[in-house]
Amino acid sequence: MGRCLALLVFVVAACSPKNAAAPDATTTGGGDGGVDPNDGARSGTRLKLTYYAFSDGTTQWFGLYDSERKENCTPFDGTWPDGNTYCVPDWSGSVVYSDSKCTSPEIDEYIGSTCASTTQRYVLDQAYDACREEYLPTHLYLTGAANNATTYFVKNFDGTCSTVITVDPSFEKVYAISSEVPTTDLVQLQMSAPAGDATFGVRSWTSADGAVLPTLLHDAANNLDCSPQYYGDAATAASCAPTGAFGAFLDHDNLCKQPALDITSTCAAPPYAYTFPSGASCPSDLASYHSVGAKLASPTLFEPFGTTCSSETASAGDSYYSVGAPLALAPLQRTPDTDGTHRIQLIHYGDGASLHFRDPTYLYDSQQNAVCVPEQLADGTIRCVPTNSTQVTTGFFYSDSLCSKPIDVVDIYTGPSTCAPPTLPVYVRKYLPTTGCTANFELHQPTTELGSLFYKNGTTCTKYTPSEEVLYGVGPAISTSDFVTAAITIDN
Repeated sequence: MGRCLALLVFVVAACSPKNAAAPDATTTGGGDGGVDPNDGARSGTRLKLTYYAFSDGTTQWFGLYDSERKENCTPFDGTWPDGNTYCVPDWSGSVVYSDSKCTSPEIDEYIGSTCASTTQRYVLDQAYDACREEYLPTHLYLTGAANNATTYFVKNFDGTCSTVITVDPSFEKVYAISSEVPTTDLVQLQMSAPAGDATFGVRSWTSADGAVLPTLLHDAANNLDCSPQYYGDAATAASCAPTGAFGAFLDHDNLCKQPALDITSTCAAPPYAYTFPSGASCPSDLASYHSVGAKLASPTLFEPFGTTCSSETASAGDSYYSVGAPLALAPLQRTPDTDGTHRIQLIHYGDGASLHFRDPTYLYDSQQNAVCVPEQLADGTIRCVPTNSTQVTTGFFYSDSLCSKPIDVVDIYTGPSTCAPPTLPVYVRKYLPTTGCTANFELHQPTTELGSLFYKNGTTCTKYTPSEEVLYGVGPAISTSDFVTAAITIDN
């Protein structure tokens, strides 16, 4: 079944804080770039903006802080059963049940063998919405004392209760629920109407006390909410893709050229769907977006697998829809600021007119010539660390035919030979054993393309044949002290 493409990841990452802000910290609340240095964001009398305050003077949004409840909160957990959105405090764990009918809730908390077993104060109960294909909040509970439970049950997607699950004490512990927090104790937020020029408007989460957190763009020409999509950290151009689109991963022709969207039969079709190129695709291929068309009567379905197109059986509980021609997405410029007094630069999206929309997650380190994101490191510091999903491959490759000399490798997927060469990342990550609650990694730079490599195939040392990939060496570790530190602060 199609699921929503995570176009708002960059917003969620910035505004769903899991590290508590120091309640006694303050900042002037300034930003960098734009006519309004805060790019439209502001604190209210109760909800306060929180910031990453970098040592070079740059500030970047972190999220929101409820000054009455004295805790971080976020509007990004979804719509509640009453149709409203609330600023929900940080939470962890999941709601499970002590009985086979799933009527007596309790809390299952991950503790981890290397992580201190300090639990969050809250847990959020969620129910699966089959029409939106996501979990939405239903209850916010305060965590009570550990109850020494050895088994529990969980609710399935369809609301039924699972079979019994045995607690594994090596990584989880079960707690009682202390009490429920009513939504009336939380701050309600509303999504504002678009504000901007004739091409784009900005939509913000707002509260009655005056807080504003810019969140979405609105494409005025197509009358749709959208978020920037682009390929690669170094991208200078982007397009604004519709939010809430569902993935059309099936086709209704035997060449897999006519996408079909499957939706639960009791649900209304969404306005938009997205697809990816079928057959041989390239790393730089982005999703295309389409209006959802007519319902298909008794369709013959197919599913692409690489360069093949295989038949697929229709589900009795689903309805299938055609999709229209690709939408012409509105273009955006993506540009780091050029404030010569700061090393860390904000990144803004523009439309050639008045749009100046801040990327709330990613920043640009002008000294390292790399896009970076604030992260808490294993030593407890927060630094703007170069971001890239490419990881160092360890423990697989060898540089000699006896498989006696292991070598770390950067494996870059290229796609078919018809694809443009991918951009080599500036930095890659080598993950190390975790000794605490924070991921432990080293940063390295790729070096030159490697020649013959080998791997162990059972007890045989076999020459490795790359397939749609290029293998690079790994340079020495880069000291994290080379990257700019930040502290989380709360606006006055």
